[in-house]
Amino acid sequence: MTASAWAGSMRSRNNPKTAYENSDPVLLAVMNAVNKRSAVFLHTVSQLRDDGFNVAKTALSQRVSYAEANVNRCSIFAQNNLAAHEMRSLGLEIYTLLKERE
Repeated sequence: MTASAWAGSMRSRNNPKTAYENSDPVLLAVMNAVNKRSAVFLHTVSQLRDDGFNVAKTALSQRVSYAEANVNRCSIFAQNNLAAHEMRSLGLEIYTLLKERE
């Protein structure tokens, strides 16, 4: 499973014996292009959390509006209310996580 390989890779990078000496990385897994109601999504999030990884509460759904924003050369915020809400929620979550580390 891709998530398991990715998680293993992140674990080895955050191991004090293999990490850069002065690094203090912030790792936040963001589930992207997902169906939030699928069993696979729920299982993957659960597995990552059980393995000790910080998983964003905000997941980005698979929406046509993300591709359309690129084609139409406009921001997602000008195009789709649901996608804009997801992005704002994720931005706030990342901001809060970083502020807590100060």
